[in-house]
Amino acid sequence: MTDPGITLDEQIKHLKMLVLDIDGVMTDGRIGYCRDEEEEIKFFNVRDGRAILNAISFGFIVGFISGRIHAANRRRAQELKAGFIIEGQTDKNAALEEILQKYQITARECMYMGDDIQDIVLFEKVGFAVTVADAPPYIDRFCDYRTAAPGGHGAIREVIDLIFEKQGLLEKSINFFKERSR
Repeated sequence: MTDPGITLDEQIKHLKMLVLDIDGVMTDGRIGYCRDEEEEIKFFNVRDGRAILNAISFGFIVGFISGRIHAANRRRAQELKAGFIIEGQTDKNAALEEILQKYQITARECMYMGDDIQDIVLFEKVGFAVTVADAPPYIDRFCDYRTAAPGGHGAIREVIDLIFEKQGLLEKSINFFKERSR
């Protein structure tokens, strides 16, 4: 969470990287088990995916950090052309440091979107800390923005649209897709 004296516009205008938690942000947090109980099933929101692809096409680095390891995470990251995915990470702070160094991005230029207590250390580090509508209420103390949409139900789309609006990219994005479909 950034300095309370800094406006939302100021926080967002410097963003170059979007780092997302998976369970509870990319998904609604539910995990289903298939018949053989070895396989999990997860559901991802297609509008969130379209927004991620759009952000990448406009030059943002987008990637994922997850405490869990699952093939569905890697498959979705590959489909979305994510810059990175780090799974099974109990120390999300170390993972973020590694990513920032690799891409030579400052914490101020990074947004982190999470939904639970293990994300607090990252919320306190980045330039723009975001949580989802269905995160526990106490998470607000550590975040700059709470989405109206819950995790897995368009929350990522909501925040990427906000970033695009604040960075003057929303109309460019709309026009790009209008022209492409003609």
